[in-house]
Amino acid sequence: MLTYKTYKDIPDAELSTSFMSDEGISEFLDARVVVCSDIVLCNKQRKTIYLATRKHKPAEGPWVIGGQTKRGESAQDTAVRRMKAETSLEIKADRLEYLGAV
Repeated sequence: MLTYKTYKDIPDAELSTSFMSDEGISEFLDARVVVCSDIVLCNKQRKTIYLATRKHKPAEGPWVIGGQTKRGESAQDTAVRRMKAETSLEIKADRLEYLGAV
């Protein structure tokens, strides 16, 4: 049996004690699709790839840029959005080359 602790920002606030059933959680997790798009920046003439450097744990150090795809979003649109969010650089989708999916 799990024990839950409740923390409230407002001391007198009423909180619901109902929880989703195990079956409900299982159904939710089975229905959720997680797709990510990552970007590897490369200079073909120099035969060089560029990685972002993350400063925060747990993913410190060199890393590819990318993240979770939103519903209805293409891989290229995700890559453009994540590039802007992580580097402040705007790129156009037509500059990207789709390599594949795993």
